[in-house]
Amino acid sequence: MRRLFLVSFLLFLFASGFLGISALMSGTFDQGTGRILVTTGAASFYSLVALAALSLFGRSTEIVGKAGLVFCGIAFAHALYTTWTPVDGLGFLQHRIAFALLGIAVIHTCLMLLINARGIIVTGLVVGAIGAGAAACLITVASIYALSAGAWLIITVLGIISVCCTIGAPVANMAYK
Repeated sequence: MRRLFLVSFLLFLFASGFLGISALMSGTFDQGTGRILVTTGAASFYSLVALAALSLFGRSTEIVGKAGLVFCGIAFAHALYTTWTPVDGLGFLQHRIAFALLGIAVIHTCLMLLINARGIIVTGLVVGAIGAGAAACLITVASIYALSAGAWLIITVLGIISVCCTIGAPVANMAYK
């Protein structure tokens, strides 16, 4: 199953890249060209999310990888729908930004789960990185729909905690013998 996902990922990535290059090289930039480029960008981004999710296959955390793939399918389908069908208003942009932020959170979570923690400190740092990152992401997504000035302070603090734990976990893991 992993091989099927990887081969289809490569085929899709090269096909979307070829379409993007063709659209750019056509010399005309119209609505169709813009849609092709947005589709190519979405395909590239959600392919990266899918690769991070696939990295967990065959591990004890495989369920997170499967959930990440389901998320990729839903988010990419939304991106295709909002790109290629007329949508009233700009509400779809909020959804696109929310899906992108959640995609970054999925990538972060999957990569943090690749660390084979050698001690309780490393495990705590991994949990801290994932928890703080997820909380910051959820608050950010909520802020997209209902902007709150105080939320940015919380998001910043959680982001700093997440970054420190993300850097600290692999470094602490290397310190263990």
